[in-house]
Amino acid sequence: MCKHLNDGKCLVAYSIALADCPVTQQQCDYCTNKAEPPQTINVVTVSIAIKYAKDQSNIKPEHIAFVLEREPTHKEFVGTELKKLISWFPIPKAKECKACHDLERKMNRWGRAKCIEKKNHIIKKLKIAARRRNLPFSEHLVTILIDKAIRNSR
Repeated sequence: MCKHLNDGKCLVAYSIALADCPVTQQQCDYCTNKAEPPQTINVVTVSIAIKYAKDQSNIKPEHIAFVLEREPTHKEFVGTELKKLISWFPIPKAKECKACHDLERKMNRWGRAKCIEKKNHIIKKLKIAARRRNLPFSEHLVTILIDKAIRNSR
């Protein structure tokens, strides 16, 4: 059990967002067992904080860097790069999600230029997928990740 979990809320994410940050057991387990560094400011806690922050402009750039500095896997297609960037998030039945696989393949076919043009469409599709699985969603974070996937694919 994480010492930063209080009544189903992450106190680390709270310290970043200055807002209550409810977490799932899967998020807490990932933060505790797989994230680096565990049980502190890391890609999981920052992502959660971005989701629940009332004023995202108050989130320090060095905290957002935890999301942006995920190890790049350059030279892949944009859809594959985006998939790698969000693979840390424990998505139930992700391997069985036809819509997610279709979006990845579509982004790969589109290439960088069309993915930039269709960014709002990609965001909308990811939001729908998150809602279907009752997962947290942050348009701000997804935009950052799409931009990073586009940069990584160069």
